[in-house]
Amino acid sequence: MASFERIGAAILHRVADWSFAVPYAWGRVSAEQLSRMFANLVVAGSPSGTLIQLHGLRGAFFSFDPVVVTACNEKEATIEIDYEMCDIPEAAACYQAMGFYEGIVGLAGGKQAKASFSKRRWEGHDKSVLNVTWEGERARSDSESTIEEGALVLVGTDDGNGRESRRYRITRQ
Repeated sequence: MASFERIGAAILHRVADWSFAVPYAWGRVSAEQLSRMFANLVVAGSPSGTLIQLHGLRGAFFSFDPVVVTACNEKEATIEIDYEMCDIPEAAACYQAMGFYEGIVGLAGGKQAKASFSKRRWEGHDKSVLNVTWEGERARSDSESTIEEGALVLVGTDDGNGRESRRYRITRQ
Protein backbone atom coordinates (compact mmCIF):
# COMPACT_ATOMS: atom_id res chain seq x y z
CA MET A 1 0.00 0.00 0.00
CA ALA A 2 2.90 2.36 0.69
CA SER A 3 3.91 2.31 -3.01
CA PHE A 4 0.33 3.07 -4.03
CA GLU A 5 0.23 5.96 -1.56
CA ARG A 6 3.49 7.43 -2.91
CA ILE A 7 2.23 7.15 -6.49
CA GLY A 8 -1.06 8.81 -5.49
CA ALA A 9 0.75 11.67 -3.77
CA ALA A 10 3.06 12.12 -6.77
CA ILE A 11 0.10 12.25 -9.17
CA LEU A 12 -1.71 14.73 -6.92
CA HIS A 13 1.42 16.89 -6.84
CA ARG A 14 2.47 16.67 -10.53
CA VAL A 15 -0.88 16.39 -12.31
CA ALA A 16 -3.24 18.20 -9.96
CA ASP A 17 -0.86 20.73 -8.39
CA TRP A 18 -2.16 19.57 -4.97
CA SER A 19 -5.76 20.39 -5.92
CA PHE A 20 -8.42 17.93 -4.78
CA ALA A 21 -10.62 19.22 -7.62
CA VAL A 22 -8.80 16.87 -10.00
CA PRO A 23 -9.50 13.60 -8.13
CA TYR A 24 -13.06 14.87 -7.58
CA ALA A 25 -13.48 15.39 -11.35
CA TRP A 26 -11.91 11.98 -12.02
CA GLY A 27 -14.50 10.47 -9.69
CA ARG A 28 -17.31 12.07 -11.72
CA VAL A 29 -15.83 10.69 -14.95
CA SER A 30 -15.27 7.23 -13.48
CA ALA A 31 -18.95 7.00 -12.45
CA GLU A 32 -19.92 7.32 -16.08
CA GLN A 33 -17.26 4.83 -17.17
CA LEU A 34 -18.34 2.25 -14.60
CA SER A 35 -21.99 2.66 -15.57
CA ARG A 36 -21.06 1.84 -19.17
CA MET A 37 -19.04 -1.22 -18.10
CA PHE A 38 -21.86 -2.57 -15.91
CA ALA A 39 -25.13 -1.93 -17.73
CA ASN A 40 -27.32 -2.94 -14.78
CA LEU A 41 -25.55 -0.72 -12.27
CA VAL A 42 -27.72 2.36 -12.69
CA VAL A 43 -31.35 1.92 -11.65
CA ALA A 44 -33.16 4.59 -13.67
CA GLY A 45 -35.07 6.99 -11.44
CA SER A 46 -33.65 5.47 -8.26
CA PRO A 47 -30.38 6.82 -6.90
CA SER A 48 -30.87 4.77 -3.71
CA GLY A 49 -31.43 1.61 -5.78
CA THR A 50 -28.26 2.42 -7.70
CA LEU A 51 -26.29 2.83 -4.47
CA ILE A 52 -27.58 -0.56 -3.31
CA GLN A 53 -26.50 -2.10 -6.64
CA LEU A 54 -23.12 -0.44 -6.31
CA HIS A 55 -22.68 -1.69 -2.75
CA GLY A 56 -23.09 -5.26 -3.99
CA LEU A 57 -20.76 -4.74 -6.95
CA ARG A 58 -18.09 -3.04 -4.83
CA GLY A 59 -17.24 -6.35 -3.18
CA ALA A 60 -15.92 -7.57 -6.53
CA PHE A 61 -13.34 -4.74 -6.57
CA PHE A 62 -11.99 -4.80 -3.01
CA SER A 63 -11.06 -7.60 -0.62
CA PHE A 64 -11.67 -5.18 2.27
CA ASP A 65 -14.41 -2.64 2.95
CA PRO A 66 -12.93 0.80 2.28
CA VAL A 67 -16.34 2.24 1.43
CA VAL A 68 -19.53 1.26 3.27
CA VAL A 69 -23.02 2.67 2.68
CA THR A 70 -24.31 2.88 6.25
CA ALA A 71 -27.69 4.52 5.54
CA CYS A 72 -29.65 5.19 2.37
CA ASN A 73 -33.15 6.42 1.60
CA GLU A 74 -34.95 8.26 -1.20
CA LYS A 75 -33.13 11.55 -0.67
CA GLU A 76 -29.80 10.89 1.00
CA ALA A 77 -27.09 8.41 1.78
CA THR A 78 -24.36 8.23 4.39
CA ILE A 79 -21.12 6.57 3.33
CA GLU A 80 -18.17 5.74 5.57
CA ILE A 81 -14.76 5.76 3.87
CA ASP A 82 -11.44 4.48 5.17
CA TYR A 83 -8.83 3.41 2.63
CA GLU A 84 -6.29 3.04 5.46
CA MET A 85 -3.75 5.31 3.75
CA CYS A 86 -1.72 8.23 5.03
CA ASP A 87 -3.40 11.63 5.01
CA ILE A 88 -2.76 13.10 1.54
CA PRO A 89 -3.56 9.97 -0.52
CA GLU A 90 -6.53 9.25 1.79
CA ALA A 91 -7.91 12.74 1.19
CA ALA A 92 -7.41 12.45 -2.58
CA ALA A 93 -9.17 9.07 -2.64
CA CYS A 94 -12.05 10.45 -0.57
CA TYR A 95 -12.50 13.42 -2.92
CA GLN A 96 -12.48 10.99 -5.83
CA ALA A 97 -15.21 9.01 -4.03
CA MET A 98 -17.14 12.26 -3.50
CA GLY A 99 -17.11 12.98 -7.22
CA PHE A 100 -17.98 9.38 -8.01
CA TYR A 101 -21.02 9.28 -5.71
CA GLU A 102 -22.34 12.63 -6.95
CA GLY A 103 -21.87 11.36 -10.51
CA ILE A 104 -23.56 7.98 -10.03
CA VAL A 105 -26.52 9.56 -8.21
CA GLY A 106 -26.91 12.02 -11.08
CA LEU A 107 -26.78 9.23 -13.66
CA ALA A 108 -29.60 7.48 -11.77
CA GLY A 109 -31.78 10.58 -12.03
CA GLY A 110 -31.00 12.30 -8.74
CA LYS A 111 -31.21 16.00 -9.36
CA GLN A 112 -28.93 18.49 -7.61
CA ALA A 113 -26.76 15.69 -6.20
CA LYS A 114 -24.44 17.15 -3.60
CA ALA A 115 -21.91 15.44 -1.38
CA SER A 116 -20.09 16.80 1.65
CA PHE A 117 -17.88 15.42 4.38
CA SER A 118 -19.11 15.53 7.96
CA LYS A 119 -15.93 13.78 9.11
CA ARG A 120 -12.49 13.58 7.51
CA ARG A 121 -10.04 10.87 8.52
CA TRP A 122 -7.11 13.02 7.39
CA GLU A 123 -8.20 15.60 9.99
CA GLY A 124 -8.11 13.12 12.86
CA HIS A 125 -11.46 11.28 12.70
CA ASP A 126 -11.56 7.47 12.75
CA LYS A 127 -13.22 7.42 9.32
CA SER A 128 -14.36 9.88 6.72
CA VAL A 129 -18.12 10.25 6.47
CA LEU A 130 -19.58 11.38 3.16
CA ASN A 131 -23.18 12.62 3.11
CA VAL A 132 -24.82 12.58 -0.31
CA THR A 133 -28.16 14.30 -0.93
CA TRP A 134 -30.34 14.60 -4.02
CA GLU A 135 -33.83 15.43 -5.23
CA GLY A 136 -36.11 13.72 -7.69
CA GLU A 137 -36.23 10.04 -6.76
CA ARG A 138 -39.36 8.23 -7.87
CA ALA A 139 -41.78 6.99 -5.22
CA ARG A 140 -40.94 3.58 -3.77
CA SER A 141 -43.16 0.56 -4.21
CA ASP A 142 -44.27 -1.49 -1.20
CA SER A 143 -41.66 -4.14 -1.99
CA GLU A 144 -38.74 -1.72 -1.68
CA SER A 145 -36.83 -0.90 1.44
CA THR A 146 -33.92 1.22 2.56
CA ILE A 147 -30.61 0.50 4.26
CA GLU A 148 -30.61 1.37 7.94
CA GLU A 149 -27.39 1.55 9.89
CA GLY A 150 -26.31 -1.80 11.27
CA ALA A 151 -29.12 -3.71 9.59
CA LEU A 152 -29.33 -6.81 7.45
CA VAL A 153 -31.80 -5.94 4.75
CA LEU A 154 -33.30 -7.81 1.82
CA VAL A 155 -34.40 -5.35 -0.81
CA GLY A 156 -36.70 -6.10 -3.71
CA THR A 157 -37.58 -3.81 -6.56
CA ASP A 158 -40.75 -3.78 -8.57
CA ASP A 159 -40.18 -3.87 -12.34
CA GLY A 160 -43.32 -1.77 -12.94
CA ASN A 161 -45.47 -4.79 -13.80
CA GLY A 162 -45.91 -5.92 -10.23
CA ARG A 163 -43.09 -8.49 -10.46
CA GLU A 164 -40.11 -8.49 -8.22
CA SER A 165 -37.12 -8.11 -10.50
CA ARG A 166 -34.07 -8.18 -8.21
CA ARG A 167 -33.00 -9.10 -4.68
CA TYR A 168 -30.01 -7.73 -2.80
CA ARG A 169 -28.47 -8.73 0.46
CA ILE A 170 -26.84 -5.89 2.34
CA THR A 171 -24.87 -6.56 5.48
CA ARG A 172 -22.99 -4.37 7.89
CA GLN A 173 -20.65 -5.82 10.48
